[in-house]
Amino acid sequence: MRKLFAASFLSTVLLASAAAATPVLVNGPYGPFYVADMMANAAVVAHPGVGARVIGVLNAGERVAIIDFDGQWAHVQAGALDGFIPQAALR
Repeated sequence: MRKLFAASFLSTVLLASAAAATPVLVNGPYGPFYVADMMANAAVVAHPGVGARVIGVLNAGERVAIIDFDGQWAHVQAGALDGFIPQAALR
């Protein structure tokens, strides 16, 4: 139930928030998180690293929730995708 609510809330925030040139901090039901737009197409991988298994693709302009980042990789969620992308792919 918690995942369903979080997914529903996340979808609402991603659809309702205005387009942003930089990550925007929003308050979620389980704490604050950032949303950003994809600057370029990027493969979503299961874990950070060049040889990681690709689990999906995000297109330029798509809105993602940023769960965490380390300077090179960002842990993101978008729809059913939950994985990692190069941080440079975000605006």
